[in-house]
Amino acid sequence: MNLEDEKYYETFFNLFATEGWELFTTTIKENLESFSIEGLEDEKHLRHVQGQLFILKNISNFEFNTRAAYDQIISEEQENDFAS
Repeated sequence: MNLEDEKYYETFFNLFATEGWELFTTTIKENLESFSIEGLEDEKHLRHVQGQLFILKNISNFEFNTRAAYDQIISEEQENDFAS
């Protein structure tokens, strides 16, 4: 991993360790739990809600996905070092 990539992940890991990130993700999860498809007016409203849910789920999974990507890079580098 190059220095720029290390800095990229380090910046996110520092963010994930903050109280603000914890509060933000807790709020996102609460918003996700409050969504309901009952009472939707029409198909247009359903698509709008689906879009909102898609965005909130991506935000909710961002930390996990970032850590998984980092772990994958590290694992591949270790495999390459071992194979060399």
